[in-house]
Amino acid sequence: MADASPHLAPTRIAALLLDHAPLGIALVEGDELAFSYVNAAFQAIAPDRPMLGRPFAAVWPEVVDAVVPLLRQVRERGAPLELHDFRADVRRRLDGPLDEAWWNVTFQPLSARHGGPVAVAIHVTDRTGAIRLRRATEALQAEQAQLREAQRASRGAELVAEAIPQLVWTCGAGGGTEWLNQRWRDYTGLAPGPQEGDPWHAVLHDHDAPRWLDRWAMALRAGSPVDMEARMRAADGGYRWHLLRAVPLCDDAGRTLKWFGTATDIEEQRRSRDAAEQARRREADARQRAEDASFAAGQRAAELDAVLNSIADGLVISNRANEFERANEAALRLLGDPPPGADWLHRFLAHDDQGRLVPADALPPARALRGEVVRGEELRLEPRRGHGAPIWLSVSAAPIRDDGQAIRGVVTTFGDITRLRELQERQSDLLRAISHDLRTPLTVILTQAQLLARRPDDAGAVARRAESVRTSAQRMAAMIDDLVDLVRLEAGLIKLSPQPVALAPFAAELRDRLRGTLPVERLRLEVPEALPPAQVDPPRLERILVNLISNALKYSPPETEAVLTAAVVGGRLQLTVADHGPGIPADEVDRVFERFYRSPRVLEKEGLGLGLYITRLLVQAHGGQIRVESEEGRGSSFHVLLPPAGPGA
Repeated sequence: MADASPHLAPTRIAALLLDHAPLGIALVEGDELAFSYVNAAFQAIAPDRPMLGRPFAAVWPEVVDAVVPLLRQVRERGAPLELHDFRADVRRRLDGPLDEAWWNVTFQPLSARHGGPVAVAIHVTDRTGAIRLRRATEALQAEQAQLREAQRASRGAELVAEAIPQLVWTCGAGGGTEWLNQRWRDYTGLAPGPQEGDPWHAVLHDHDAPRWLDRWAMALRAGSPVDMEARMRAADGGYRWHLLRAVPLCDDAGRTLKWFGTATDIEEQRRSRDAAEQARRREADARQRAEDASFAAGQRAAELDAVLNSIADGLVISNRANEFERANEAALRLLGDPPPGADWLHRFLAHDDQGRLVPADALPPARALRGEVVRGEELRLEPRRGHGAPIWLSVSAAPIRDDGQAIRGVVTTFGDITRLRELQERQSDLLRAISHDLRTPLTVILTQAQLLARRPDDAGAVARRAESVRTSAQRMAAMIDDLVDLVRLEAGLIKLSPQPVALAPFAAELRDRLRGTLPVERLRLEVPEALPPAQVDPPRLERILVNLISNALKYSPPETEAVLTAAVVGGRLQLTVADHGPGIPADEVDRVFERFYRSPRVLEKEGLGLGLYITRLLVQAHGGQIRVESEEGRGSSFHVLLPPAGPGA
């Protein structure tokens, strides 16, 4: 069982969790909506602004008109409000400019104990980097799609490079700069001239130029792609962070013919950790082979593919019939490689964030074919034939138009947000558990302590209240242990030390140790001495059995027995804990091992609903399985399959 520090009070643990949460969290109270709590992530939005004790309007004057009415609405109505990709421009420094900003915001009302006006908790996630990256990606892909439709052979690679928002350059096989696009010259202020041979010393920050030149030299020798984040000097003398990337174009023999490079402005992404991570994951490793008979056309195709594959988000180009024509590597990794001519979403069922099925004509590509531009629609895709896990995508789509504005196809981009959705769900579950379930025993402790202080001479009352304090403290300790084990198990931090364990003496010793804490006189053991040993971690096996036995005894009538049996089943050892309790309804059997699940039919709810979930994780960590058989009115049986010890154990 994981150790919980005896020096940290539960309220301190909750405060630490909130203070170190990755999303911004704040609390405003009173008619002036004054800040009474701000965590580190919320303060980091504007580090030089004092917030605690100050009214919202004084701290954030630039967003008063947009936000304060919403806060007052939530406070007055007592109903939460969620805003996704909410536009609210802010000054990130008091003396700085007003920056475009987008946010995911939740306003959560909190009732006062005396039933008076409510405070409002604010949960904020900065979406600015992601929105700007998505917009830049959409613009880039729209331009590239138009370039592909318009006779590439006659327009050439330079037209593509001039049309995209990045700074672009090309180099010969030896690394000498041959060409810089106009955006490069506009940004740096460099005029055509001698500096085109080696522009790096003139445009890179003194701290970044040596590192880039070293990496560039290594890439030239190895013929491999290279990328690095560096600060580039603008024409006004200021510096902005850019992602420098270079990809070689090789012939059939693997010899480098030419280099293509881009510099993408990532200044805003550096400010937003999520957007920076997304930008850093972008890879471009595809090399295009040029045919000798049409070298120029092959060279242009390789350049286009290198640009597409440098984008971390998936990108699909479809024709007017919404049939797949082209995709980058990120798209193929997420969705697979559909056959030519197929609708690329035909193999999935799509649901919106409310769980509703989205018909084919309402999906972003179909809407884009009708002229609509769709940005950042979150969809859950589930394979129709049951192969593979569902994924969450943030999907954008825009029509591709010809010179006459007729729609010729669709460009669709999407980013995988599955992990983000899972983390948001887990974070919500954890915050609910901390804010609600830990508060109940803490309230009991505080109340009993106050009563003890009032009547310290009443020995009978002191004993009863001390027992109530002890019981509540034990409940809190168990809850905290469950939370710590949950985090460590899900993060893979618990290391097992499996060894051969004889189950019969282990079960008997465990029953003896539990006397006084559980009514184990009602526990009957049917574990044969002749069973082969199990290959398990003894403390973790004890945790598994204690969870199952305590549940069996708790939910069984006091005049009935719980039974622990063991047998060999299919070459593995099966432990079964059976009770004569009320049983589990059929509609809940599949949910009893879920995180934080507690049956709505149980009137007295103790704990966080993590016991069986942690039990399942511990069993699976041993390479085992756990299942339950139950019938209402006739009790339940929990079966645990564990590996046997090897020969000679």
